[in-house]
Amino acid sequence: MSCISAIEGPPDPRKEIKFYAEYSLPWTDITYMLHKYGVSWRYYVFEGNEPDCDDDEAMTCAPVKQGPKTPGIWNPLVDFLDVKEDGQMGNVQSLTNFYTAVHNQSECGLPDVSWISPNSKVSEHPPALVSNGQAYVTTLINSIMRSPCWGSTAIFLSWDDWGGFYDHVVPPVIDGNGYGFRVPGLVISPYARAGYIDHQQLSHDAYLKFIEDDFLNGQRLNPATDGRPDSRPDVREEAVGLGSLESDFDFNQSPRPALVLPTHPVPGPASCPPGSVPRGAAEPGPLSSCPYPIAPSPPSPSPAPTPAPAQPAPVLQLTASVAGRQDMRLHDGRVYLLLGCNMECSVYAHGHLNLLRGHRHLGLRSVLTTLEPGHAVRIALSLSHRNLSAVHRALREHRSVKAAIVVEARSGAERQDYLVSVALTWR
Repeated sequence: MSCISAIEGPPDPRKEIKFYAEYSLPWTDITYMLHKYGVSWRYYVFEGNEPDCDDDEAMTCAPVKQGPKTPGIWNPLVDFLDVKEDGQMGNVQSLTNFYTAVHNQSECGLPDVSWISPNSKVSEHPPALVSNGQAYVTTLINSIMRSPCWGSTAIFLSWDDWGGFYDHVVPPVIDGNGYGFRVPGLVISPYARAGYIDHQQLSHDAYLKFIEDDFLNGQRLNPATDGRPDSRPDVREEAVGLGSLESDFDFNQSPRPALVLPTHPVPGPASCPPGSVPRGAAEPGPLSSCPYPIAPSPPSPSPAPTPAPAQPAPVLQLTASVAGRQDMRLHDGRVYLLLGCNMECSVYAHGHLNLLRGHRHLGLRSVLTTLEPGHAVRIALSLSHRNLSAVHRALREHRSVKAAIVVEARSGAERQDYLVSVALTWR
């Protein structure tokens, strides 16, 4: 077995069909070790279009569909030979399955290790709105915080790039591939240190190192010891100077309760980080307003009158109320939502089921309507007779059926999105 390093990533499967047909991707990935040691894992893909162009130098490109079975740089595992040989292809799943698992209230339904990859609408890549990505990530984390999984979860929120060549620090040289410029990373957990900034030298290899230390007793992706030799030049988790993410946790502290955040918060002053003490407060708060200190003005014998503060422009706010379980027999194959906007807005609601016909998810009929300000309206996304029969059949077979619904509200240049998962029943 042999492989070569390529900073630009593996060959494009749409252009190098012969390469993939003959070789797949031969080097060992972390899922090989997880499978070998009986550690459960899933890679959840948000179906839609790929977040960005495969070619880093391209300014624009035609949209490319992505899903659990489509290979690409945001869904690489389906092309790895070890994933195929281990019979783990089914572990690459739709994001709908994540919501199905996390909404299990009897026990934690998520695997030991999960990855979640976005689609173009929520990736924060241009031309997508950053606010859409923020709402999407907040929805994911809120779902975990509301579930039985929260008490034993460590969430690593990471970005793969940034909005420009902003970094003034030259990356350290560790091997032929080296490191790139720095990107942000957040650690969210009941045991994460409050208000802690990690100054260690870290890379995305540190995430693998944490998984290996936590689940594999420190066993590394090392061709000399992992039982699957390849020709990688070094073991990146053992790179000189690489820190450990374990220092971001305090497992002796009382576990922090969940802090569910609004997906579309109203504009306002910045919040103080957890553990800090806002000005004028005696104790630290979990999340509180943290206004910037204002320098005192020099004394003046005749101060000018203070002008009235300018009124901020109104911001579109979408409100939605959706029952988490809805009976398809009683509702005649419809999923109901109650929607409202604080200003006149157009609403586009659409969704799909976690049931497949061929390689496509069964869909709900979409709704496009206009809402008057301050008036809540009930809308219904309906199933075709054919899709309703498929739902009835699946439920008779005691299979879980979920509808993933996206509501997009627009008013002028303003836009707000709402994502929700609904369990379908038949009584």
